[in-house]
Amino acid sequence: MEGGPSLFGHISISEEERAHITEQLRRKLTPDEVKTRPGTHGEFTYIEGWKAVELANEIFGFNGWSCQVVVVVIDFVEQVGEMFKIGVTAIVKVVLKDGAYHEDVGFGTGEDKRKGIAIEKAKKEAVTDARKRALRIFGNRLGNCLYNKQYLSEMKKSNATATPTPAIQTRNNNTMVPHQINNTMEPPQITSPNVQIIKQEPQPTAPQPINTMKNPYTQQTLPKTPVGQPKPFQSQAQPVSSFPSQIKSVPGSQLMDDVLGGEDIDDLLDCLYDTTEVSPTKRARI
Repeated sequence: MEGGPSLFGHISISEEERAHITEQLRRKLTPDEVKTRPGTHGEFTYIEGWKAVELANEIFGFNGWSCQVVVVVIDFVEQVGEMFKIGVTAIVKVVLKDGAYHEDVGFGTGEDKRKGIAIEKAKKEAVTDARKRALRIFGNRLGNCLYNKQYLSEMKKSNATATPTPAIQTRNNNTMVPHQINNTMEPPQITSPNVQIIKQEPQPTAPQPINTMKNPYTQQTLPKTPVGQPKPFQSQAQPVSSFPSQIKSVPGSQLMDDVLGGEDIDDLLDCLYDTTEVSPTKRARI
């Protein structure tokens, strides 16, 4: 219909857009965009399915390309015990908005106890493989560089040198030398010819001064226990000669008479030594 919107596959691409797409497709994949796994003939290098779709959207635009499943064929169905093994072949066609297209074949396998699940896995794997193979025909950026042996060899060398052993720099005699990090080894000692190491010996602690105090009764100077040290046990008993003279001059009998009286002290002594001869009257007084 004249003047109506153009159908996909018949949309023209400007020269500027074409040049941009061509430049992007000439670039090669970076090492972080490539994966490896063990294969039949050694290590197999590949690009993941989601990454191929992401790169196609960046180069062509999310509305600049389309894919179509042309053929899906089940190649074999095997049952080993309880497991089903399925093999499927698929052909996928990738078309750009101006009508340019490429198609290729892919293969996938599936294995499960349920036959339907095994077929589903095999078909998805076959379509993903066919889509990646169709996209890689457009250029290096979409996976064609993975078929270049020289590129693979250079990428392996770059991966080997991309993660060297970490090292630190230590100064020794005014020169910088690398030192490999090793958790089981002690760090290197930094020495210099102009630096002299002096080892200080511990100094003996001076004894604390001991204060003195005087006895308030005899005015004798007595040693005082230093602070922070346990106080030694000392008997508090003092000889009679150390008491004041006014206390020594008072006889014991006089002190008792002053407190109890003369007759009372005699009755008390009788009770202490011979209670059988004390009269009831004396006991009552005591």
